[in-house]
Amino acid sequence: MKGTTKSGFEYEIDERILGDWRVIKQLAKMNKFKDVKEGEEDGQIVLEFIEVMSEVEELIFADKGEALEKFILENHDGYTSPVILFKDIMSIFDGAKELKNS
Repeated sequence: MKGTTKSGFEYEIDERILGDWRVIKQLAKMNKFKDVKEGEEDGQIVLEFIEVMSEVEELIFADKGEALEKFILENHDGYTSPVILFKDIMSIFDGAKELKNS
């Protein structure tokens, strides 16, 4: 599956990984972060977010998310925003849903 995230990162991932049980479990965990805004999170939420996002990056990207993180860093004033990272990861899964529904 090929696509472009909301921030403009172009990716290519194996569609089969999106149906992998490990990814599905992490997606369920990610759902609780969707309404958290940058600056409003507490320490526990941040730790959970880091753990879940790291696991998702390792599962879906061959390079464990390094290219995505570097892209965000280079295109957002030298800052890898966790909110942008989250939105980009979620846009990949949204793209997969649209692909299945078409």
